[in-house]
Amino acid sequence: MIAEMSGYPGPRHLLDIVDSLRMGPRQVQLIANLYDEIRASAAGLGNIIIMKEEELEDLFESGRADEPAVRKLASEIGRLRGDLRAIHLVAHLKSRELLTTEQLARYMALRQTTGLRKNEQK
Repeated sequence: MIAEMSGYPGPRHLLDIVDSLRMGPRQVQLIANLYDEIRASAAGLGNIIIMKEEELEDLFESGRADEPAVRKLASEIGRLRGDLRAIHLVAHLKSRELLTTEQLARYMALRQTTGLRKNEQK
């Protein structure tokens, strides 16, 4: 959410308001491609995170948990979650690069009128 509120819209949000931003067909295609790419990357990484979480759970359920194994898996999971967050945030960076200055200003105005202001977020 912080990326959006700071003027870095995500591809999904842009696809939802294509007409309002008066995007051209080439822009729409580039943003759709970015969305598909990010979605695939995030899904793949999400599956790996789930597998690592299951490994951690299995360690405890099987009684094989010890400090080195728990630390190793917890660190891996933390790194993977950070990578997942980075995928999402990089999508916002790339999306912004595809907009004109006018489109970005329009996006920010639309965000304001829909009530998504920084001070309203929890």
